Amino acid sequence: MNTLMTRAIALTCFAWMTNAQAAVVQPSALLSEEYVFNSAVDTINNDRMINPVNGGDSLATALTAVHEFGGVYDGSFVTTDPGSFPSDFFDSLPDGDTDVDLVFDITGGGDTSLGSVILWNYENSGGSNISAGNHARTIELRFNSEADGSESFDGPATTVTLLPVWDGDEDDTNDLQGVNSAQAFSLGTPVTARYAMLSITDNYLGFQGITGGGDRVGLAEVRFASETVVPEPSTLSLLALAAATMVAGVARSSRTAA
Repeated sequence: MNTLMTRAIALTCFAWMTNAQAAVVQPSALLSEEYVFNSAVDTINNDRMINPVNGGDSLATALTAVHEFGGVYDGSFVTTDPGSFPSDFFDSLPDGDTDVDLVFDITGGGDTSLGSVILWNYENSGGSNISAGNHARTIELRFNSEADGSESFDGPATTVTLLPVWDGDEDDTNDLQGVNSAQAFSLGTPVTARYAMLSITDNYLGFQGITGGGDRVGLAEVRFASETVVPEPSTLSLLALAAATMVAGVARSSRTAA
């Protein structure tokens, strides 16, 4: 086993052991969405998750789960293309709009404490690494209590930056190397909430050697965790790279056996 894989696996085990009590929170319902081509209902129902991640599951379950590519739009939220291809989705939004808002009912009733968000990116790129422009890049998260309701989210935002599933440069640490694994982010100070609004504010068109796609934006799956359970971003990159290396090793072994 190479040094990178050993270090990544050790860091994963450390994250699990130090957060053994963290529980996954699965949103109970999608309340609203916009610019819909394939509904964000698919981000909370385990569609195309190789191993399902359900409410109450452990952090270990979530961090090892992988979303598989099942077709052009299957199993993920993806927007329309208001400017048509080729265009930049965010430059084509009408009336000064700047983002794509998805609103979730997290609990179905009552507030809960949240410390982290766990996301799986959209993965279609038309078969080319340099065409991964539709992968989500930045997301702002805002939360409301049950008393606040779900109509307006006026509180401060937590901004997270996802890695693309793959990209067009030669840096192995800034993408997921083709394996759509979990990406977990701390919310900073834990929040008490029933509702969440995820606002996708950018895609990967023009970043990291990605020159194609970008006329849409997508996201595959959304979960939360009850505690702040996140390794540092560099650790997440190592975990993703280790996962990709292990999957590639399994594939090579299968071909050899065949």
